[in-house]
Amino acid sequence: MQVAPDGPSNASVAYVTMEPGELEQRRMLNLVGPSGCKFWWMAGAEGMPARALADGEAHGPAQLDGKRAWVGNVFASPTGKEKPPASMVAESAQSWLLPRLPRTARVIVAIGREATLALATGKLASRRQSIEAHCASVIPAAQCAGFIRPPTGSVVIPMRHPSALLRGSDEWYPSSRLALRRAALVLRGMLPAPPPRREQLFAVREQAATVLRAATSSGAVSIDLETTRDASEILIGGFCVDEQVWVFDAHDTLYVASLLFANPSIRVDGQNHVTFDLPRLAERGVRWPAGGVRDTRWMDGKLRPRMPHNLAHMAAHWLPWAPPNWKHLSDGVSVFSEQGRRYCGLDAWYTWHLARVMEEQFEQAA
Repeated sequence: MQVAPDGPSNASVAYVTMEPGELEQRRMLNLVGPSGCKFWWMAGAEGMPARALADGEAHGPAQLDGKRAWVGNVFASPTGKEKPPASMVAESAQSWLLPRLPRTARVIVAIGREATLALATGKLASRRQSIEAHCASVIPAAQCAGFIRPPTGSVVIPMRHPSALLRGSDEWYPSSRLALRRAALVLRGMLPAPPPRREQLFAVREQAATVLRAATSSGAVSIDLETTRDASEILIGGFCVDEQVWVFDAHDTLYVASLLFANPSIRVDGQNHVTFDLPRLAERGVRWPAGGVRDTRWMDGKLRPRMPHNLAHMAAHWLPWAPPNWKHLSDGVSVFSEQGRRYCGLDAWYTWHLARVMEEQFEQAA
């Protein structure tokens, strides 16, 4: 028996899994069996549209704040095969999934091997590999190589099928939650930038060389990172030398920071740098700055031990101009917008000037 997708045709979120099970056929809804309940529990916990759960069963539409999601399968009915061949996945994806997939979807969560084949990869290196190499990756539609092309402007995020968790494979639990967390970031306009394509690398390297030359000449650089609220993802990074400011996306920030930190003649200035920014970079393989660190928050704590040490208070005390208090706008202003990038650059700019003024105060106190 075929089970049609449920959810509106103009949904911004699409969940795609392999095939309906016995409970799905009985209730004519997708993802309502035991593995579906596990999935909806994780999706709701990460702030994604989810079906309501009651008495151990999933029911009702998948929605968040009144906005419904689309839920469908690669296969309209059970195939009887644990892992259908790629040719079978391709045929069903083109004839069943493609005509029904919402063209308005901004994020598509590909749940399991078959959905990942259909939407993201088209082939896997080996049977054993399954989707390990792709789980929780944020893949823009233009870079997908599946059997069907996702809607323009969307991203596909593969994840392990929740049935693996029911079989006791707890090792996939963190990556499954991470996939849904990143999907929620996309919906909030906080998509971590994908790795740059080859033709984009040349422009990034030219800008990185400019930052490196300026920092080497000056002997210092200030850095400000913008991350998600739980600090699990770096979103963008701002760099400042004298009056020059640059803002890079996440992957480019790591590349530029690694070049600067490897140079022993460049000191790195930052706000709360030692306890926040540098550990976030170190988690992603960027080594501690060879030229040393100057933390403006630590310096202000020594000079004014009983006062607040956030950037706004410090700038209001030490500088003739106070920075815009924009943190309260984080829910309404995407850091990837022009305004969000300007704010990040301004934070780096204020940090640069604070470090110089406070250095003079330290010398006078000494």
